[in-house]
Amino acid sequence: MLLSGCGCVLEVNSEHWAKRRSTPIWLSVQEVRHDKSWALTQGLKDALAPLELEDAPRVIYTDFAALVPIRIPLGVERPAVVDAVFKQLHEVAGLLVRFSATGQTKT
Repeated sequence: MLLSGCGCVLEVNSEHWAKRRSTPIWLSVQEVRHDKSWALTQGLKDALAPLELEDAPRVIYTDFAALVPIRIPLGVERPAVVDAVFKQLHEVAGLLVRFSATGQTKT
């Protein structure tokens, strides 16, 4: 999917859950280039930098993408879980809007 002009994949990833953070839901983010390929760029890292400042950084970089673990609150009803997931996606989208507003995306 495109989120604020960046290519994103929202997925359940058991490998990331087992090895990286205690959540099964992950958002993978990449810049969409002129040729429609997706890539991790320094500009995208700069846009997501605020997520690195948290005690457990909320962005993990691989060779190909920025991974954002989506935290799931425990002990609450389903609507509260859905709300928490959407709030986190909205936060990332806000960071990406600023990135695309600088003209760095290649859409």
